[in-house]
This record gives sequence, C-alpha cells and structure tokens, in this order.
Amino acid sequence: MNKQDHAQALLGSARDALPKIEDLYNGSLAEKELDSQLLIQIKNLLENLRSALDYVARDVFERFCTPPEGGKTIPVYFPILRRTATPQDFSNFANGRFPGLRENARTLYDCLESYQVYKSPENEWLVQFNELCQENKHEHLSPQTRREEKQTQFSDKSGGSVSWNEGVYFGPGGRIVFKPGGKLSFGRGGSVGFGKSGVRIMGRPVDPQAQAPVPDPESALRRVVWVDFRFDALGVSAFPFLRTCLAKVAGIMEAVRGAADEMKKEMG
Repeated sequence: MNKQDHAQALLGSARDALPKIEDLYNGSLAEKELDSQLLIQIKNLLENLRSALDYVARDVFERFCTPPEGGKTIPVYFPILRRTATPQDFSNFANGRFPGLRENARTLYDCLESYQVYKSPENEWLVQFNELCQENKHEHLSPQTRREEKQTQFSDKSGGSVSWNEGVYFGPGGRIVFKPGGKLSFGRGGSVGFGKSGVRIMGRPVDPQAQAPVPDPESALRRVVWVDFRFDALGVSAFPFLRTCLAKVAGIMEAVRGAADEMKKEMG
C-alpha cells in the first residue's frame, strides 16, 4: 500500500466507527453518564483521522520535496500551525519540513497553507481537532460534560414560532429580563409584542406566573430538554464536532490529492 492508500484506509476506519460512536453517545445520554467505550472509540477515531492527514503529508513530501542532504530524516506531519501563526511562520515551517515544496509544487504549497487559521477563521476547527489529538496522545481522554438546557417553544397554526430558555424571564408591565445565558429565538413569522398589559407572544398574552403564553386551541406550547456531551477544552458538542472532523478531513484529503494530480500533469 502506498501512503495515499494508507490514508484512505484510516479514513474508512474512522467512517465505519462513527455510527458505533453515535450509538454509544446516545446510550450515554440516556444513562446520564459516559460509557468508557465511548471515550476509547472517540480517541481511536481522532487518532485515525490525524494519522490519515499525516500520511497525506508524507506522500506530498516524498513526491514533491527536495530530499535532505546526507540522508537526514525529517519528521513529516500535516501542517496545523497555532492560531496566532503568520504567513512567515508557515513559510519557515514549510522550509524545514517540506524543503523545496514551494519551488517544486506551488499549487500544493498553497493548498496546505490554505488550511491555516490566518487564511480563514473557518479553519479554527482544525486547530481544535489537533488540540484534542495532542491531549489524547498523552493518554488523557478528553473530558466531556453533560449539559441540559430546558427550552420552551410556542407556535401557532400559521407555522410561526418563538422559543426561549430558562435564562429569559417575562415580567409584569411588558418587561423581558435576560439572565446570563438567556436566549430568545424567532422562527419564521414569530413575534413578541410589548404593552401596558404585558408581553404578548404570537399575539397571546404571557402569564408571568406560568412564564408562558395563555394557551388557546390554535396554538401549541412545548417544553423541550436539549442534552449533549461537550469537549470541555473546546466548549463544543462532542458528537457533532466529530462528524465535522470526519467530513472536513475527507475534504482535505481530496483537495490535496487533486492538487497533487494537477502538479503531476504540469510537470509532465
């Protein structure tokens, strides 16, 4: 197997593991505690994705970089620089780890650089991903916490809706108080009105005692509890972030392979 094949095999393993992780994740939510197997599976998935990227980087090194003199060995990893890195930092890194790449294959150099945070804030996920991988490499499973957020949703027959969490308080006299973390959201057609008689949601008066609109036959009130596990270090929901990492690593691998194929055509 060449390095691209190794990378694809690791990506396939991560892709196969995701449904099992989802089952363990949902089971842990139901039990309100983490299953140790979930943590192990998460650790393995992260390591497989990181290794897949490193195989891609080594493939680039072997095919397009200038071999170091004297048979010197260079440790090659997929470049993920710190958040505060600059173009000069990337240039210095590439000169040391990917000698000759900018001169030999500028398209690939630009491709690897495009994933750095200074190129786009959307690349923040890659730094977060790398932080989790580094933590797990030191045999410390990433701590996660369970979060519950109670939310109320009010809707009417037209499809309009308004939702709010426990951080929102409807007071008398048409006041809405936002406590820390309070969120009030509007669906299409959702509305909140204010007046001397108090707050009205979707035209319905809010009862300050019940902290909800007075119901009628044409409206619906639901209490929803949202639950997830989060990576404490990142402050993001764990499973959605893993799914994002899988999709984006696959995208990086495809982009780098495409850039490499393009360079090969140019080089004849």
